[in-house]
Amino acid sequence: MEKKASNSSLLSKWKNRDKSRTSTQSTVPKAPEEAKIPLSSGQQRIWFLQQLNPENPFYNYSEALLFKGKLETQFLQQAFEQVCQNHEILRSYFPMENGAPVIKTSDLNPEIRQEDFSNHPSVESDRLLQALMREQSRTVFTLSSPLLLKVSLIKLSEDSHVFFLTMHHIIVDEWSIGLLKNELAIHYRRLVSGADLIVSQPEIQYKDYAHWERNKEINSQALDYWKDKLSGEIPVLNIQTDFQRPAVPRFNGKQLTKSLSERFSNEILKLAIAQKMTPFNLLLAVFYVLLYKYTGQNDILVGTPVSNRNNKALEDAFGFFIDTVVLRNSISENESFASLIEKIKSNTLKAFSNKSIPFDVLVKELKVSRSLSVNPFFQVMFLYHPQEEVPVFGDEVQLSEEFEFDTEVAKFDLTLSITEKKGSLDLTLEYDTDLFQEVTIKRMLDHYEILLRQLLESTAIKTSEICLLTEKEKDFFLERPAKIKTFLEYQGIHEIIGEVAKKFPDKNAVTFGDTALSYQDLDSRAEKVAIHILNQTKGLHNRIIGLCMDRSIEMIIGLLGILKSGNAYLPIDPNYPLERLHFVLEDAQCSLLVSHSSLKEVFKGKEIQTLFIDEVKPSDTKVNIIFPAFNRNNLAYVIYTSGSSGKPKGVPITHGDILNSTAGRLDFYKDSPKAFLLMSSISFDSSKAGIFWTLCTGGNLILTENRIEQDVQKIGELIEKNQVSHTLMLPSLYALILRHVEMAKLRTLNTIIVAGEACTPSLCQLHFKKLPSTKLYNEYGPTEATVWATAHEIVPAEMEKTVAIGRGVAGNKIYLLNKNLEMVPFGAVGEIYISGPSLAKGYLNKAELSSAVFLKNPFSHSAYEKMYKTGDLGRFRADRNLEFLGRADQQVKLRGYRIELEEVENAIKSLGAVTEVIAQVETLEIEKDSNFSDFDDPDAFLGQLMATLEEEDIEELLNEVEMLGKTESFLSSRE
Repeated sequence: MEKKASNSSLLSKWKNRDKSRTSTQSTVPKAPEEAKIPLSSGQQRIWFLQQLNPENPFYNYSEALLFKGKLETQFLQQAFEQVCQNHEILRSYFPMENGAPVIKTSDLNPEIRQEDFSNHPSVESDRLLQALMREQSRTVFTLSSPLLLKVSLIKLSEDSHVFFLTMHHIIVDEWSIGLLKNELAIHYRRLVSGADLIVSQPEIQYKDYAHWERNKEINSQALDYWKDKLSGEIPVLNIQTDFQRPAVPRFNGKQLTKSLSERFSNEILKLAIAQKMTPFNLLLAVFYVLLYKYTGQNDILVGTPVSNRNNKALEDAFGFFIDTVVLRNSISENESFASLIEKIKSNTLKAFSNKSIPFDVLVKELKVSRSLSVNPFFQVMFLYHPQEEVPVFGDEVQLSEEFEFDTEVAKFDLTLSITEKKGSLDLTLEYDTDLFQEVTIKRMLDHYEILLRQLLESTAIKTSEICLLTEKEKDFFLERPAKIKTFLEYQGIHEIIGEVAKKFPDKNAVTFGDTALSYQDLDSRAEKVAIHILNQTKGLHNRIIGLCMDRSIEMIIGLLGILKSGNAYLPIDPNYPLERLHFVLEDAQCSLLVSHSSLKEVFKGKEIQTLFIDEVKPSDTKVNIIFPAFNRNNLAYVIYTSGSSGKPKGVPITHGDILNSTAGRLDFYKDSPKAFLLMSSISFDSSKAGIFWTLCTGGNLILTENRIEQDVQKIGELIEKNQVSHTLMLPSLYALILRHVEMAKLRTLNTIIVAGEACTPSLCQLHFKKLPSTKLYNEYGPTEATVWATAHEIVPAEMEKTVAIGRGVAGNKIYLLNKNLEMVPFGAVGEIYISGPSLAKGYLNKAELSSAVFLKNPFSHSAYEKMYKTGDLGRFRADRNLEFLGRADQQVKLRGYRIELEEVENAIKSLGAVTEVIAQVETLEIEKDSNFSDFDDPDAFLGQLMATLEEEDIEELLNEVEMLGKTESFLSSRE
């Protein structure tokens, strides 16, 4: 009883507050008869958006009324005509006068279309009804012409009728629809009873409000509130979509509803009472937590519609009185649900108290950047509809609450509407179908319900402690991958190559230019190099030996020789700066370097023992030698990557790592390479895919000359000449090949793998257009996970989506975690962590750095299993494939190179004359829909653009320009 009294007191205070405010407000005066009435600010916004999209019915409002019982249709028509006569706005239109739209009123009443589907079976009548409503709801209204509403009355059976209204939103809002239904019921009841209609026009028509609203002064105090509240950078909500956002929104949408049980709904509504707040604020707070969990963002803006019917005289007025309020709230991972709810309640009250500033005035005053693709403040909306009374139409006919119609329109990315009906809550998500799939929205509603249930368990729970995972998600995330069983009998990767050499001695193993080396010769020459290495190291093994070679057959011989000697190779590109070369050799503690005599000058003056491979003669007498024993834990190679400390860091990979990684390829890919075109430098981790996959399965490894990527025609010739079946390359390079190489030269390609950069849908479109029979794969994996961690076969259906990087391969387990190392649900953004048998143990000689990113796996039963913190962001799609979303730190990928921007900054600082440095990557973007014919001289424009680019960027730009049909002009300007 005390609780009820308390609630009554609160309600009384709120009602008195409203009365107090109303009494102090000036009344809305009648507009002068001769005045030209401008549109209200809300109408002006809708009018402007409609002009931008004249053929799009996205601002139509449709309402379907289902009548059960004996409906007197002629009385319903008369009642509706009377409603239209009473309220001028229902007959209004908006022609232009002196360059601006004004409000005019027509004397015409809308015609009511009548249809009879009662003679059809119920299934067919329902189909016809849906088709009619769909057609009517998509009506394109001309705002400058009379009658911005259409009405249909459809007979489904003797006791079932649908009264379907479609109006342009510029003349109506949801409150008005409620007034319309009530007034329609009053007139209908009088007509049925035999009484005359009462003509009772409201005291204030909408045109009076519009004239008053456009002439009143801006509330400076409210404006100051918003300037403070919306100051600083306005964050764009980083909620991930299933499809790429179109440059201009099409407003295609659907709705999905999840109904909560009456018992569950009552518990939620009781909790709102216990917390002394409205259900609106309670449910809004849960929505904020959902968005926080999905995006990881702390500063979130949500829009909500508010009615500007503060004046008592406007309560019975028809028209568009809606404006939008921006609700900005911050979320801390350590705050409780209870404190978050209180904060949101307080901020909402303040926002509503200052709602008098029209939305467009707010945008103008705050000088917010405008874009056709997104709203200037928010991308999601929240609405709450309390229980409504259903109007009574008499004893013989009832208006049903259950009839819903989806207009298939979405004005925002997402709009969550929660409706109270008969004590139960319906959760409805309206979503943009150009951005989201239905399965994503269904999962989002499930996650919202999970949040509600956790809130009911305890309002003291912190946001960081909330778990959104469904049972299916938990099963998927904790599922252990199958172990790789191939190559388990081998201790070293070179053992497999040796067995292949015995099995296929005369097959070509390596080809470079016009020279080919058989497996037998490769094995024999590598063995001689191994003997020389052991002689120079006095039999020491499990050491790191430098391998500094230009691309050549000798490079592969040296690599294999180092492995045969029981040592690990450290690939060093001779084209790297000397400072980096020397640092890498010292950091890895290399005491021996395998190189070529042509590179003597590179290491002149460097105290390091060197073996020049060209001085190891193939005809040397065979020596019987017992090679050192080794196991899978011995190092196979070390790859150096960019380091945030300013110095490169070495990643040591064991034989077990590369054996498992290579074995995974035999499990994942349908075909092993007959001939693999190796595009990567051996200093790149990706080169190991081609080298070991090919040589362990008896294929021909085709080496390319340095910088061949600058001549795509040569690449095409190599593919044709060597009948290449497989290759791995950057997506940007592959796009160039597809655009500029004759397809006949690529006919032998069976499998194309792209990696090192994001693969775009446009590349996929090009691939399936040019090489529809060739398989296309997208791989992802840091050096620390041994070449690859995930892979995905791209299919034509994916060409309209962001291209996935797939699922874990080679026994790797992928986790998406938040800052607290908790798994995020499907659709939410998380940092990618990798665990598995190919994971490196840490960085070479860098224990502190290793401990920061090679962490104990909290999801494993083994105390020794580690997981690697990649610094990459991703999300799981509904099909359980992973999408790559960029970096969480300063690391970037530039043409396949992994670069820490801090390393660049530190290098510049070391010059001495520089104190502060900021390194950034700028990407030149050309819109695909750009039309160069808009420029007076497109060729001159392209020439100027070319002059601003570095040579390395030209080819990338060329890709984009060709899409615009200006390749020839661009090439001539380049020359």
